[in-house]
Amino acid sequence: MNTLSSIHHNVSLSSKILISDGSSLSGWTLLNGTGLAIKTTFGNPAPSIYPTSSNSYGYINLATIIPGLTTFKGHTLQFDVFAPYSSIPDIFFACDASGAGQMFRIDQRAGPPVSGLAKTTSWTLWGNPSGILLSSSTWYTIVITISTAGVVTWTYNGTPSGVSFTLNKDGTYIGIQYDGGNTNGYVDNIYFW
Repeated sequence: MNTLSSIHHNVSLSSKILISDGSSLSGWTLLNGTGLAIKTTFGNPAPSIYPTSSNSYGYINLATIIPGLTTFKGHTLQFDVFAPYSSIPDIFFACDASGAGQMFRIDQRAGPPVSGLAKTTSWTLWGNPSGILLSSSTWYTIVITISTAGVVTWTYNGTPSGVSFTLNKDGTYIGIQYDGGNTNGYVDNIYFW
């Protein structure tokens, strides 16, 4: 496995690549104030990434650190996410520079909340997720698998969601965004291969 320090030195996709273990946001563009920050006392294990303010977000272009990467098709994205009640972390993937693409949302609002995949048109605009109900205040390891045909499936803590999705776009950016008014929720251990 490539280490966090090696990801910024033009690594290849011969194994899992650690994008962030929650201790660094080196290479990320952080928006809306400082966007995202490191929570040194909480994680899976600590530290982890959290929002600094309402609608905080940040992103990174994997093509700048993985030579030759032009598509998310045939690849996998894995991350850990924790959402207390009323927390709404969104993890964007296969997006262009404006955030158009798709995201995974874990939604802990009343309603009932639905966690799953949605299309996005920017880092701050998206459709409604389709998926399942996940529990609040639980660490989930989410594995998003994209076939070479662009069909997206995902698992939570090793359990298949039973939901599939077709890529809206196929850019090389990933991002993290926290929906309006919510400044809790954590993301940790982001891998790509």
